[in-house]
Amino acid sequence: MDFEQFRRTGELSDVTILVDHTEHKLHKFPLFTKSDFFKKALSTSVRLDLGQSFPGGKDVFGQVADYLYSIPITVDENNLIPFRLAAG
Repeated sequence: MDFEQFRRTGELSDVTILVDHTEHKLHKFPLFTKSDFFKKALSTSVRLDLGQSFPGGKDVFGQVADYLYSIPITVDENNLIPFRLAAG
């Protein structure tokens, strides 16, 4: 199944993650299967506010979310450090 459509549209979203005042309508399944952090953080909630503390902000978070949905991302000198900090 191609989850990219659901990532792009937010269709059937069951969690919302807020980063730097931007809502990301996502789905537990890809988050839980690839991230212990999100599995723990969203096990009792459907909304998570990361505020402005996410390394690289909303743009890097969007790329991390793409990665969790198995959507190819580009890692280069402009986002390598924020990605590494996000993997933390």
